[in-house]
Amino acid sequence: MEATHKTIGPLPSVDQLIQQTRHLPIPRRLRKRLIQEQLQQWRDQQTLPAKGDISSLVEQGLCRFDQMRLRCVVNATGIVLHTNLGRAPLPLDLNSAIFQSLGYNNLELDLSTGKRGKRGLWVEKALATICQSPSSTVVNNCAAALMLILMAARRDAQSEVILSRGELVQIGGGFRIPEILESAGIRLREVGTTNHTTLEDYRRAIGDHTVMILKVHQSNFAMTGFVASPPLKALADLAREHDCPLVFDLGSGALVDTKEHFDIDREITPAEAIHQGVDLVCFSGDKLMGGPQAGIIAGNTTHINHLKQHPMFRALRIDKVTLGVLEQVAEHHLVSQDDPEHPETPSLPAYGGLSITMEVLEARTQCILESIGGNLNGVEQVDLSGGVGGGTMPTTALPSLGLGITSPDQPADRIADFFRNQPTPIIGHVSQKTFYLNLRTVLPEQDSLLIAALKAWKSHSGH
Repeated sequence: MEATHKTIGPLPSVDQLIQQTRHLPIPRRLRKRLIQEQLQQWRDQQTLPAKGDISSLVEQGLCRFDQMRLRCVVNATGIVLHTNLGRAPLPLDLNSAIFQSLGYNNLELDLSTGKRGKRGLWVEKALATICQSPSSTVVNNCAAALMLILMAARRDAQSEVILSRGELVQIGGGFRIPEILESAGIRLREVGTTNHTTLEDYRRAIGDHTVMILKVHQSNFAMTGFVASPPLKALADLAREHDCPLVFDLGSGALVDTKEHFDIDREITPAEAIHQGVDLVCFSGDKLMGGPQAGIIAGNTTHINHLKQHPMFRALRIDKVTLGVLEQVAEHHLVSQDDPEHPETPSLPAYGGLSITMEVLEARTQCILESIGGNLNGVEQVDLSGGVGGGTMPTTALPSLGLGITSPDQPADRIADFFRNQPTPIIGHVSQKTFYLNLRTVLPEQDSLLIAALKAWKSHSGH
Protein backbone atom coordinates (compact mmCIF):
# COMPACT_ATOMS: atom_id res chain seq x y z
CA MET A 1 0.00 0.00 0.00
CA GLU A 2 1.08 3.58 -0.58
CA ALA A 3 2.04 5.95 2.24
CA THR A 4 -0.69 6.35 4.84
CA HIS A 5 -1.75 8.87 7.48
CA LYS A 6 -3.75 8.40 10.66
CA THR A 7 -6.42 11.04 10.26
CA ILE A 8 -9.63 9.79 8.72
CA GLY A 9 -10.65 12.25 6.08
CA PRO A 10 -13.59 12.19 3.71
CA LEU A 11 -13.89 8.93 1.76
CA PRO A 12 -15.52 8.59 -1.65
CA SER A 13 -19.10 7.42 -1.39
CA VAL A 14 -19.92 3.80 -2.06
CA ASP A 15 -22.14 4.83 -4.99
CA GLN A 16 -19.31 6.87 -6.48
CA LEU A 17 -16.90 3.92 -6.29
CA ILE A 18 -19.52 1.58 -7.74
CA GLN A 19 -19.88 3.89 -10.75
CA GLN A 20 -16.11 4.20 -11.19
CA THR A 21 -15.70 0.40 -11.25
CA ARG A 22 -18.72 -0.50 -13.40
CA HIS A 23 -16.41 -1.64 -16.23
CA LEU A 24 -15.20 -4.57 -14.10
CA PRO A 25 -16.83 -7.99 -14.72
CA ILE A 26 -18.16 -8.23 -11.16
CA PRO A 27 -21.93 -8.04 -10.50
CA ARG A 28 -22.97 -4.74 -8.95
CA ARG A 29 -24.24 -6.21 -5.68
CA LEU A 30 -20.99 -8.08 -5.13
CA ARG A 31 -18.91 -5.01 -6.00
CA LYS A 32 -20.92 -2.96 -3.52
CA ARG A 33 -20.23 -5.43 -0.73
CA LEU A 34 -16.51 -5.60 -1.48
CA ILE A 35 -16.24 -1.81 -1.61
CA GLN A 36 -18.09 -1.44 1.69
CA GLU A 37 -15.80 -3.99 3.34
CA GLN A 38 -12.67 -2.21 2.08
CA LEU A 39 -13.84 1.20 3.28
CA GLN A 40 -14.80 -0.24 6.66
CA GLN A 41 -11.38 -1.85 6.98
CA TRP A 42 -9.70 1.53 6.49
CA ARG A 43 -12.01 3.10 9.08
CA ASP A 44 -11.32 0.33 11.60
CA GLN A 45 -7.57 0.62 11.12
CA GLN A 46 -7.69 4.42 11.30
CA THR A 47 -5.36 4.51 8.29
CA LEU A 48 -5.93 5.70 4.76
CA PRO A 49 -3.96 5.42 1.54
CA ALA A 50 -2.23 8.54 0.33
CA LYS A 51 -4.70 11.14 -0.95
CA GLY A 52 -5.88 10.48 -4.47
CA ASP A 53 -5.12 6.74 -4.41
CA ILE A 54 -8.34 5.50 -2.84
CA SER A 55 -10.23 4.86 -6.09
CA SER A 56 -7.32 3.11 -7.78
CA LEU A 57 -6.64 0.93 -4.73
CA VAL A 58 -10.30 -0.07 -4.56
CA GLU A 59 -10.17 -1.07 -8.23
CA GLN A 60 -6.95 -3.03 -7.70
CA GLY A 61 -8.56 -4.89 -4.81
CA LEU A 62 -11.59 -5.73 -6.94
CA CYS A 63 -9.35 -7.01 -9.74
CA ARG A 64 -7.45 -9.22 -7.29
CA PHE A 65 -10.75 -10.58 -6.02
CA ASP A 66 -11.95 -11.36 -9.54
CA GLN A 67 -8.85 -13.46 -10.14
CA MET A 68 -10.25 -15.90 -7.57
CA ARG A 69 -12.80 -17.15 -10.12
CA LEU A 70 -12.15 -20.70 -11.27
CA ARG A 71 -10.37 -20.41 -14.61
CA CYS A 72 -8.11 -22.35 -16.93
CA VAL A 73 -4.35 -22.08 -16.38
CA VAL A 74 -1.29 -23.56 -18.07
CA ASN A 75 0.56 -25.88 -15.70
CA ALA A 76 4.23 -25.38 -16.53
CA THR A 77 5.46 -26.44 -13.08
CA GLY A 78 6.41 -30.01 -14.01
CA ILE A 79 4.20 -31.37 -11.21
CA VAL A 80 1.62 -33.62 -12.88
CA LEU A 81 -0.95 -33.84 -10.07
CA HIS A 82 -0.49 -30.31 -8.76
CA THR A 83 -2.84 -29.86 -5.79
CA ASN A 84 -3.07 -26.07 -6.20
CA LEU A 85 -3.90 -26.48 -9.91
CA GLY A 86 -6.72 -28.99 -9.52
CA ARG A 87 -4.73 -32.25 -9.44
CA ALA A 88 -5.56 -34.56 -12.37
CA PRO A 89 -6.62 -32.67 -15.53
CA LEU A 90 -9.66 -34.20 -17.18
CA PRO A 91 -9.82 -35.25 -20.84
CA LEU A 92 -11.52 -32.90 -23.28
CA ASP A 93 -13.81 -35.64 -24.56
CA LEU A 94 -15.66 -35.49 -21.24
CA ASN A 95 -17.49 -32.38 -22.45
CA SER A 96 -20.42 -34.44 -23.70
CA ALA A 97 -20.70 -36.27 -20.37
CA ILE A 98 -20.67 -33.00 -18.46
CA PHE A 99 -23.31 -31.43 -20.73
CA GLN A 100 -25.55 -34.47 -20.29
CA SER A 101 -25.28 -34.21 -16.53
CA LEU A 102 -26.11 -30.50 -16.33
CA GLY A 103 -29.79 -30.68 -17.21
CA TYR A 104 -32.47 -33.22 -16.37
CA ASN A 105 -31.12 -36.76 -16.37
CA ASN A 106 -31.78 -40.24 -15.00
CA LEU A 107 -29.74 -39.67 -11.82
CA GLU A 108 -32.18 -41.65 -9.66
CA LEU A 109 -34.63 -42.98 -12.25
CA ASP A 110 -34.72 -46.56 -13.53
CA LEU A 111 -35.46 -46.05 -17.23
CA SER A 112 -36.38 -49.72 -17.70
CA THR A 113 -39.23 -49.57 -15.15
CA GLY A 114 -39.99 -45.86 -14.90
CA LYS A 115 -39.64 -46.11 -11.13
CA ARG A 116 -37.19 -44.54 -8.73
CA GLY A 117 -33.70 -45.93 -9.15
CA LYS A 118 -30.45 -45.79 -7.21
CA ARG A 119 -27.71 -43.28 -7.85
CA GLY A 120 -24.40 -44.42 -9.35
CA LEU A 121 -25.09 -48.10 -10.03
CA TRP A 122 -23.24 -48.03 -13.37
CA VAL A 123 -20.10 -46.44 -11.96
CA GLU A 124 -20.15 -48.71 -8.89
CA LYS A 125 -20.14 -51.81 -11.09
CA ALA A 126 -17.47 -50.31 -13.34
CA LEU A 127 -15.19 -49.45 -10.41
CA ALA A 128 -15.70 -52.87 -8.85
CA THR A 129 -14.64 -54.39 -12.17
CA ILE A 130 -11.51 -52.22 -12.37
CA CYS A 131 -10.60 -52.96 -8.73
CA GLN A 132 -11.49 -56.66 -9.16
CA SER A 133 -13.63 -56.45 -6.03
CA PRO A 134 -17.11 -57.79 -5.23
CA SER A 135 -18.56 -54.29 -4.76
CA SER A 136 -17.72 -50.60 -4.68
CA THR A 137 -19.22 -47.22 -3.90
CA VAL A 138 -18.23 -43.55 -4.09
CA VAL A 139 -18.26 -40.50 -1.80
CA ASN A 140 -16.89 -37.01 -2.35
CA ASN A 141 -13.21 -37.54 -1.43
CA CYS A 142 -10.85 -40.05 0.16
CA ALA A 143 -10.92 -38.38 3.59
CA ALA A 144 -14.71 -38.67 3.54
CA ALA A 145 -14.39 -42.32 2.51
CA LEU A 146 -12.16 -43.09 5.49
CA MET A 147 -14.40 -41.11 7.84
CA LEU A 148 -17.47 -43.04 6.64
CA ILE A 149 -15.69 -46.38 7.08
CA LEU A 150 -14.66 -45.47 10.63
CA MET A 151 -18.08 -44.16 11.64
CA ALA A 152 -19.81 -47.24 10.27
CA ALA A 153 -17.40 -49.51 12.18
CA ARG A 154 -17.97 -47.82 15.54
CA ARG A 155 -19.96 -49.97 17.97
CA ASP A 156 -19.68 -47.92 21.16
CA ALA A 157 -17.44 -45.45 22.97
CA GLN A 158 -14.88 -48.21 23.59
CA SER A 159 -14.41 -49.09 19.90
CA GLU A 160 -10.75 -49.28 18.87
CA VAL A 161 -8.88 -49.22 15.57
CA ILE A 162 -5.39 -50.70 15.41
CA LEU A 163 -2.83 -48.72 13.42
CA SER A 164 0.96 -48.88 13.14
CA ARG A 165 2.87 -45.91 14.52
CA GLY A 166 4.67 -45.77 11.18
CA GLU A 167 1.35 -44.93 9.49
CA LEU A 168 0.16 -42.07 11.71
CA VAL A 169 0.38 -39.75 8.75
CA GLN A 170 -0.72 -36.20 8.08
CA ILE A 171 -2.48 -35.70 4.77
CA GLY A 172 -3.02 -32.42 2.92
CA GLY A 173 -4.44 -29.38 4.64
CA GLY A 174 -3.14 -30.38 8.07
CA PHE A 175 -5.54 -33.32 8.54
CA ARG A 176 -3.98 -36.05 10.65
CA ILE A 177 -5.11 -39.66 10.78
CA PRO A 178 -5.37 -39.70 14.61
CA GLU A 179 -7.63 -36.63 14.47
CA ILE A 180 -9.85 -38.28 11.86
CA LEU A 181 -10.25 -41.29 14.16
CA GLU A 182 -11.07 -39.01 17.08
CA SER A 183 -13.68 -37.16 15.01
CA ALA A 184 -15.29 -40.49 14.15
CA GLY A 185 -15.54 -41.39 17.85
CA ILE A 186 -12.99 -44.19 17.52
CA ARG A 187 -10.12 -44.90 19.91
CA LEU A 188 -6.69 -45.29 18.35
CA ARG A 189 -4.63 -48.30 19.42
CA GLU A 190 -1.07 -47.66 18.25
CA VAL A 191 1.23 -50.62 17.62
CA GLY A 192 4.89 -51.06 16.74
CA THR A 193 7.33 -48.21 16.33
CA THR A 194 7.82 -45.51 13.72
CA ASN A 195 10.07 -47.69 11.59
CA HIS A 196 9.35 -51.28 12.65
CA THR A 197 6.00 -53.03 13.16
CA THR A 198 5.58 -56.81 13.30
CA LEU A 199 2.63 -59.15 12.89
CA GLU A 200 2.90 -59.97 16.59
CA ASP A 201 2.45 -56.29 17.42
CA TYR A 202 -0.93 -56.43 15.70
CA ARG A 203 -1.84 -59.79 17.24
CA ARG A 204 -1.17 -58.60 20.80
CA ALA A 205 -3.26 -55.47 20.27
CA ILE A 206 -6.44 -57.24 19.14
CA GLY A 207 -9.04 -57.28 21.91
CA ASP A 208 -12.74 -57.22 22.68
CA HIS A 209 -13.08 -53.60 21.57
CA THR A 210 -11.20 -53.94 18.27
CA VAL A 211 -13.46 -53.03 15.35
CA MET A 212 -10.85 -52.71 12.61
CA ILE A 213 -7.22 -53.04 11.61
CA LEU A 214 -6.30 -50.00 9.52
CA LYS A 215 -3.41 -49.60 7.13
CA VAL A 216 -2.55 -46.19 5.70
CA HIS A 217 -0.34 -46.04 2.63
CA GLN A 218 2.74 -43.88 3.10
CA SER A 219 2.02 -42.11 -0.17
CA ASN A 220 3.26 -38.61 0.69
CA PHE A 221 6.54 -39.58 2.39
CA ALA A 222 9.09 -42.38 2.35
CA MET A 223 11.06 -44.21 5.03
CA THR A 224 14.32 -45.99 4.24
CA GLY A 225 16.91 -47.91 6.24
CA PHE A 226 15.88 -50.22 9.08
CA VAL A 227 12.16 -50.40 8.33
CA ALA A 228 9.77 -53.34 8.36
CA SER A 229 6.06 -54.13 8.35
CA PRO A 230 4.22 -57.45 7.97
CA PRO A 231 3.16 -58.66 4.52
CA LEU A 232 -0.34 -57.54 3.61
CA LYS A 233 -1.60 -61.10 3.15
CA ALA A 234 -0.34 -62.13 6.59
CA LEU A 235 -2.12 -59.15 8.13
CA ALA A 236 -5.30 -60.04 6.23
CA ASP A 237 -5.11 -63.62 7.50
CA LEU A 238 -4.70 -62.35 11.07
CA ALA A 239 -7.69 -60.04 10.70
CA ARG A 240 -9.82 -62.85 9.30
CA GLU A 241 -8.73 -65.16 12.13
CA HIS A 242 -10.19 -62.66 14.62
CA ASP A 243 -13.23 -61.75 12.50
CA CYS A 244 -11.93 -58.20 12.25
CA PRO A 245 -12.06 -56.22 8.98
CA LEU A 246 -8.80 -55.02 7.43
CA VAL A 247 -9.11 -51.60 5.77
CA PHE A 248 -6.39 -50.11 3.56
CA ASP A 249 -6.37 -46.36 2.84
CA LEU A 250 -4.38 -46.30 -0.39
CA GLY A 251 -4.56 -42.53 -0.79
CA SER A 252 -3.36 -42.01 -4.36
CA GLY A 253 -4.94 -45.18 -5.75
CA ALA A 254 -3.01 -46.22 -8.87
CA LEU A 255 -5.32 -48.26 -11.12
CA VAL A 256 -2.55 -49.24 -13.54
CA ASP A 257 0.93 -50.68 -13.09
CA THR A 258 2.93 -47.46 -12.75
CA LYS A 259 6.22 -49.22 -13.44
CA GLU A 260 4.98 -50.88 -16.61
CA HIS A 261 3.10 -47.89 -18.04
CA PHE A 262 5.27 -44.96 -16.91
CA ASP A 263 8.62 -46.51 -15.96
CA ILE A 264 8.47 -45.00 -12.47
CA ASP A 265 8.28 -46.49 -8.97
CA ARG A 266 5.61 -49.12 -8.56
CA GLU A 267 2.49 -48.42 -6.49
CA ILE A 268 0.24 -51.13 -5.11
CA THR A 269 -3.13 -51.17 -6.88
CA PRO A 270 -6.55 -51.63 -5.25
CA ALA A 271 -6.94 -54.93 -7.11
CA GLU A 272 -3.69 -56.26 -5.63
CA ALA A 273 -4.75 -55.24 -2.12
CA ILE A 274 -8.14 -56.95 -2.56
CA HIS A 275 -6.48 -60.13 -3.87
CA GLN A 276 -4.27 -60.23 -0.78
CA GLY A 277 -7.32 -60.29 1.48
CA VAL A 278 -8.06 -56.65 2.34
CA ASP A 279 -11.75 -56.19 3.14
CA LEU A 280 -12.03 -52.55 2.06
CA VAL A 281 -9.75 -50.17 0.18
CA CYS A 282 -10.31 -46.46 -0.31
CA PHE A 283 -8.49 -44.04 -2.59
CA SER A 284 -8.79 -40.69 -4.37
CA GLY A 285 -10.33 -40.23 -7.79
CA ASP A 286 -8.27 -37.16 -8.75
CA LYS A 287 -4.78 -38.52 -8.21
CA LEU A 288 -3.35 -41.59 -9.95
CA MET A 289 -6.78 -42.60 -11.20
CA GLY A 290 -6.73 -39.46 -13.36
CA GLY A 291 -10.34 -38.47 -12.69
CA PRO A 292 -12.44 -35.99 -10.68
CA GLN A 293 -12.35 -35.47 -6.93
CA ALA A 294 -14.01 -38.51 -5.37
CA GLY A 295 -13.42 -41.09 -2.67
CA ILE A 296 -13.68 -44.59 -4.08
CA ILE A 297 -14.34 -47.50 -1.72
CA ALA A 298 -14.03 -51.07 -3.00
CA GLY A 299 -14.21 -54.48 -1.37
CA ASN A 300 -16.49 -56.85 0.52
CA THR A 301 -20.17 -56.56 -0.44
CA THR A 302 -21.44 -56.86 3.14
CA HIS A 303 -19.18 -54.02 4.27
CA ILE A 304 -20.06 -51.85 1.26
CA ASN A 305 -23.80 -52.31 1.85
CA HIS A 306 -23.30 -51.43 5.52
CA LEU A 307 -21.60 -48.18 4.48
CA LYS A 308 -24.41 -47.27 2.09
CA GLN A 309 -26.98 -47.71 4.85
CA HIS A 310 -25.15 -45.36 7.23
CA PRO A 311 -26.82 -41.94 7.68
CA MET A 312 -23.59 -40.14 6.74
CA PHE A 313 -23.48 -41.80 3.32
CA ARG A 314 -26.14 -39.44 1.98
CA ALA A 315 -24.27 -36.42 3.35
CA LEU A 316 -21.07 -37.50 1.61
CA ARG A 317 -22.42 -38.69 -1.74
CA ILE A 318 -21.24 -37.20 -5.04
CA ASP A 319 -23.34 -34.93 -7.26
CA LYS A 320 -24.58 -35.57 -10.80
CA VAL A 321 -21.74 -33.69 -12.52
CA THR A 322 -19.00 -35.60 -10.68
CA LEU A 323 -20.87 -38.83 -11.31
CA GLY A 324 -21.04 -38.17 -15.05
CA VAL A 325 -17.33 -37.40 -15.25
CA LEU A 326 -16.39 -40.39 -13.08
CA GLU A 327 -18.39 -42.71 -15.34
CA GLN A 328 -16.41 -41.55 -18.38
CA VAL A 329 -13.03 -41.83 -16.65
CA ALA A 330 -13.91 -45.33 -15.44
CA GLU A 331 -14.86 -46.22 -19.01
CA HIS A 332 -11.44 -45.01 -20.22
CA HIS A 333 -9.84 -47.45 -17.78
CA LEU A 334 -12.08 -50.34 -18.81
CA VAL A 335 -11.60 -49.80 -22.55
CA SER A 336 -7.82 -49.75 -22.07
CA GLN A 337 -8.08 -53.28 -20.64
CA ASP A 338 -10.12 -54.79 -23.49
CA ASP A 339 -7.10 -56.99 -24.25
CA PRO A 340 -6.07 -58.29 -20.79
CA GLU A 341 -2.83 -59.71 -22.17
CA HIS A 342 -1.76 -56.34 -23.60
CA PRO A 343 -3.43 -53.57 -21.59
CA GLU A 344 -3.02 -50.09 -22.98
CA THR A 345 -2.43 -46.89 -21.05
CA PRO A 346 -5.81 -45.15 -20.53
CA SER A 347 -6.04 -41.99 -22.64
CA LEU A 348 -6.11 -39.53 -19.75
CA PRO A 349 -4.15 -36.24 -19.62
CA ALA A 350 -2.54 -37.08 -16.28
CA TYR A 351 -1.17 -40.28 -17.78
CA GLY A 352 0.10 -38.28 -20.75
CA GLY A 353 2.09 -36.13 -18.34
CA LEU A 354 3.57 -39.23 -16.71
CA SER A 355 4.39 -41.10 -19.92
CA ILE A 356 5.58 -38.39 -22.32
CA THR A 357 9.05 -39.13 -23.70
CA MET A 358 12.10 -36.88 -23.75
CA GLU A 359 12.07 -37.08 -27.56
CA VAL A 360 8.58 -35.59 -27.71
CA LEU A 361 9.52 -32.92 -25.18
CA GLU A 362 12.60 -32.04 -27.23
CA ALA A 363 10.53 -31.67 -30.41
CA ARG A 364 7.91 -29.50 -28.69
CA THR A 365 10.54 -27.28 -27.08
CA GLN A 366 12.30 -26.72 -30.40
CA CYS A 367 8.99 -25.98 -32.13
CA ILE A 368 8.18 -23.34 -29.51
CA LEU A 369 11.61 -21.73 -29.86
CA GLU A 370 11.32 -21.67 -33.65
CA SER A 371 7.88 -20.08 -33.38
CA ILE A 372 9.27 -17.15 -31.41
CA GLY A 373 12.23 -16.67 -33.73
CA GLY A 374 14.81 -18.93 -32.13
CA ASN A 375 16.66 -18.45 -28.86
CA LEU A 376 15.96 -15.01 -27.45
CA ASN A 377 18.31 -13.26 -25.10
CA GLY A 378 17.44 -14.70 -21.70
CA VAL A 379 15.25 -17.53 -23.08
CA GLU A 380 16.87 -20.92 -23.59
CA GLN A 381 16.13 -24.63 -23.55
CA VAL A 382 17.06 -26.28 -20.26
CA ASP A 383 17.02 -29.73 -18.69
CA LEU A 384 14.49 -29.90 -15.87
CA SER A 385 12.97 -32.34 -13.43
CA GLY A 386 9.33 -32.76 -12.42
CA GLY A 387 7.31 -34.83 -10.00
CA VAL A 388 4.08 -36.77 -9.69
CA GLY A 389 2.54 -34.48 -7.05
CA GLY A 390 -0.74 -34.71 -5.18
CA GLY A 391 0.98 -36.21 -2.14
CA THR A 392 2.02 -39.15 -4.30
CA MET A 393 5.34 -40.92 -4.91
CA PRO A 394 7.58 -38.29 -3.23
CA THR A 395 10.86 -39.93 -4.26
CA THR A 396 9.98 -40.17 -7.96
CA ALA A 397 11.70 -37.61 -10.20
CA LEU A 398 10.46 -37.14 -13.77
CA PRO A 399 13.16 -35.94 -16.20
CA SER A 400 11.94 -33.15 -18.43
CA LEU A 401 12.77 -30.27 -20.73
CA GLY A 402 11.57 -26.72 -20.87
CA LEU A 403 12.59 -23.10 -21.02
CA GLY A 404 14.57 -20.99 -18.59
CA ILE A 405 13.90 -17.24 -18.68
CA THR A 406 16.11 -14.56 -17.14
CA SER A 407 16.32 -10.79 -17.43
CA PRO A 408 19.15 -8.39 -16.53
CA ASP A 409 16.71 -5.78 -15.26
CA GLN A 410 13.83 -7.81 -13.82
CA PRO A 411 14.00 -10.41 -11.03
CA ALA A 412 12.61 -13.87 -11.66
CA ASP A 413 9.59 -13.19 -9.43
CA ARG A 414 8.58 -10.32 -11.72
CA ILE A 415 8.91 -12.59 -14.75
CA ALA A 416 6.67 -15.11 -13.00
CA ASP A 417 4.15 -12.31 -12.35
CA PHE A 418 4.16 -11.39 -16.06
CA PHE A 419 3.35 -14.94 -17.19
CA ARG A 420 0.84 -15.47 -14.40
CA ASN A 421 -1.05 -12.35 -15.57
CA GLN A 422 -1.46 -13.50 -19.16
CA PRO A 423 -5.05 -13.90 -20.49
CA THR A 424 -4.61 -17.60 -19.73
CA PRO A 425 -2.34 -17.60 -16.66
CA ILE A 426 0.88 -19.56 -17.10
CA ILE A 427 2.24 -21.06 -13.89
CA GLY A 428 5.92 -22.01 -13.81
CA HIS A 429 8.44 -21.98 -10.99
CA VAL A 430 11.33 -19.82 -9.84
CA SER A 431 14.74 -21.15 -8.83
CA GLN A 432 18.20 -19.60 -8.70
CA LYS A 433 17.09 -16.26 -10.20
CA THR A 434 15.51 -18.00 -13.21
CA PHE A 435 11.87 -18.50 -14.17
CA TYR A 436 11.26 -21.97 -15.61
CA LEU A 437 8.53 -23.34 -17.87
CA ASN A 438 8.47 -27.14 -17.62
CA LEU A 439 6.86 -28.67 -20.71
CA ARG A 440 6.11 -32.07 -19.16
CA THR A 441 2.87 -30.76 -17.68
CA VAL A 442 1.86 -28.35 -20.44
CA LEU A 443 -0.98 -29.94 -22.39
CA PRO A 444 0.04 -30.19 -26.08
CA GLU A 445 -2.91 -28.06 -27.18
CA GLN A 446 -1.63 -25.28 -24.90
CA ASP A 447 1.75 -24.87 -26.61
CA SER A 448 0.24 -22.01 -28.64
CA LEU A 449 -0.51 -20.17 -25.38
CA LEU A 450 3.15 -20.47 -24.38
CA ILE A 451 4.22 -19.13 -27.76
CA ALA A 452 1.89 -16.12 -27.48
CA ALA A 453 3.09 -15.39 -23.94
CA LEU A 454 6.76 -15.66 -24.95
CA LYS A 455 6.19 -13.24 -27.83
CA ALA A 456 4.48 -10.86 -25.42
CA TRP A 457 7.45 -11.20 -23.05
CA LYS A 458 9.82 -10.44 -25.93
CA SER A 459 7.92 -7.23 -26.64
CA HIS A 460 7.62 -6.33 -22.95
CA SER A 461 11.28 -6.90 -22.10
CA GLY A 462 12.68 -5.42 -25.30
CA HIS A 463 14.69 -8.57 -26.11
